[in-house]
Amino acid sequence: MTVNKKSIVAFRVFSDLILLNLCFYLTYVYVLGNESISVRTFNVLLILNLGWLFTTRFSKLYDDFRSRTFSFLFISAMTTSIYFLLFMIVGYFLFREYFVGRPRVFVIIFSVFLNFSIILKEYILRKFLNFLRRKGKNRRNMIIVGSGDLGRRFSSLIEAHPHFGYNLLGFVCNQNQLSMNGKYLGKLDELEETLNRFTVHEVVVALPNNPDKPLDEILRLCNKYAVRVNIIPDYMRFLSKKFQTSTFGEFPIITVRSEPLEEVQWRIIKRIFDITFSLFIIITICSWLFPIIAVLIKIDSKGPVFFIQDRVGQYRKPFKAFKFRSMHPKKSSSGSEYTPLISDDDRITKVGRFLRRTNLDELPQFFNVLFGSMSVVGPRPHALSFEEKYSEFVEEIRLRHLVKPGITGWAQVNGLRGDFLDENENKLLTKAKINHDIWYIENWSFLLDVHIILLTIWKMLQGKTEGY
Repeated sequence: MTVNKKSIVAFRVFSDLILLNLCFYLTYVYVLGNESISVRTFNVLLILNLGWLFTTRFSKLYDDFRSRTFSFLFISAMTTSIYFLLFMIVGYFLFREYFVGRPRVFVIIFSVFLNFSIILKEYILRKFLNFLRRKGKNRRNMIIVGSGDLGRRFSSLIEAHPHFGYNLLGFVCNQNQLSMNGKYLGKLDELEETLNRFTVHEVVVALPNNPDKPLDEILRLCNKYAVRVNIIPDYMRFLSKKFQTSTFGEFPIITVRSEPLEEVQWRIIKRIFDITFSLFIIITICSWLFPIIAVLIKIDSKGPVFFIQDRVGQYRKPFKAFKFRSMHPKKSSSGSEYTPLISDDDRITKVGRFLRRTNLDELPQFFNVLFGSMSVVGPRPHALSFEEKYSEFVEEIRLRHLVKPGITGWAQVNGLRGDFLDENENKLLTKAKINHDIWYIENWSFLLDVHIILLTIWKMLQGKTEGY
């Protein structure tokens, strides 16, 4: 539930290891002067790095960073330093021959340097995050469903710790109480209206085991509006592979949907790959292939070379998607109404049919990737009119927009493309597409993206893209 929790943990571990190595070097220079560092010393340093990872895991230094006060964090850091000091002492007696100079003096000074550095770093990091919260950066709007003892205590925790990164909008429950301090948003039956009226990022459900409104209905509405759900137990019957359990302060939390791309380091890695890969394609392929395709389109039919259409992007923000024109201009969809495209559709030009079968019509979207409105891999972006129609088929469609849309995706490499004229068949196909998109969001990994790209290339070479 904590915003960018894993990213913060990764940063803290990485920065602590840097401090450890820096403190080791400074201590070495202070104690031993200009004596050169030997291979044996590097072996000791490697053992110290591994020892730090072991002791911090044992002391749980990196657990629940935001839900702890700094005083608690200070004690935890001191405790970790004591564990690490004991580790070094044991190491000294076991591997005494690897130590040079004055090992006892070295260990004491190194421990003091390291402890001071890590506590100072933690203090600066906490102050920096608090500064960002006061500026309104990286904050999420939250509502609490339920106003019982659990709900009120949880709201007190949120309001007492702004560095958690949440802005409590209020409560949704059946009774307006004075303890809500004017933050009553409506009854349980008005939850959908509340989600539609406010920009809500997360919902915390704090209801009894037999609530007035079924929990299944609450989850359905939250999925419909792409709102992340957290449940204060007792609701273990909902636990499955896509759920996460954690603690938030003193409260046990079940997070309904796990999203790897919620972590900033994975978003950065994905964005770096998008930029690198799109530049590679643009320079090595688009630079010479674009003019050829443009000439063929012009020869085949009158009209512009490119087709630019408003499509739904991340967080439902519309953007201009670029494609090579594959349809006759007067017959192409304006985007104002939903019109399925079928295999023998007379709106498609001869060149356009080839472009669509080979996916070459989507090459200009690498510029969308470079500009940041799309990713190489992700759920395919829908036209605005399609989005409205698809939402009638699958309420959870907005969950797709938690990530950037992609040029190719998990649904596409599994053969789920196009539409059917028959509404029932189209409904089933649409549900399958969106289920695959949601699975991708919940199971994302960098290797999965590479796997999808390789599958896309393989299908293009085989001519089995299912496009028309």
